[in-house]
Amino acid sequence: MKRFLPILLLVFLLAFTFGCKKGGKEKSASDVEANLNATVEEYAKANSVSAKITLTSDSNEVIDVKYNIENGKIKSLATVLTDSLGEVSVYVKDGVCYVARYNAPKEKYSPSDAELTSIASDYTLDKYIKKALDVFNKQFFAASSMTKVADGEYKFTCDLASLAVADDIPDDEVLEAEAQIEKLKAMDSIDLTLKLSGDKVKEFVGTFVKEGKTSTIKIEFLSLDAVTIDVPNASEYTEKTK
Repeated sequence: MKRFLPILLLVFLLAFTFGCKKGGKEKSASDVEANLNATVEEYAKANSVSAKITLTSDSNEVIDVKYNIENGKIKSLATVLTDSLGEVSVYVKDGVCYVARYNAPKEKYSPSDAELTSIASDYTLDKYIKKALDVFNKQFFAASSMTKVADGEYKFTCDLASLAVADDIPDDEVLEAEAQIEKLKAMDSIDLTLKLSGDKVKEFVGTFVKEGKTSTIKIEFLSLDAVTIDVPNASEYTEKTK
């Protein structure tokens, strides 16, 4: 009887291992593309956002974006751009807008409702996402192959020769789309890496190589929770002259 115990134990372990394996199908390229589009739409419509954009090329830029929107207008915001020249920042808190541009004097003013609406379009994440998706659109995905890098991480590599204008592009946008594709085909390579948590994209990294030089755009989708905005050194800002 004893000699059967190791065999029974092995059978039990195998049954336990495979019986407890998580089900669910592997994501397809269209699944991941849909997850990206859904995440982008969710962040574009959200009233509260925290995100970070990093651009690397000959010079590096980092843009930190945090804001709360109410009735289509900015309620509070902190958008900070850091590059090789220094820092540019725009804050909105308690009805006051604080602006600092590199080494220029720091200014503050009380924005009108129209200005708060304008700030909501000029300094929020939607503006930067739209620029990125001008390249990483359905034309890019149609000409790309996907590989799974790790759990929740996928890389799309574009076959530049296969890039073509989508059939459903409106007639008045075809010439612009064709011009953009010609610019992209001049690249050595273009790829996109997406990191997901479940069905949510948490990190987007587009990489371009041209003549041996690499540039990237990285978007980190950090949170949709309401944010608390603090203005550093608020006492240093002076009233903007009319």
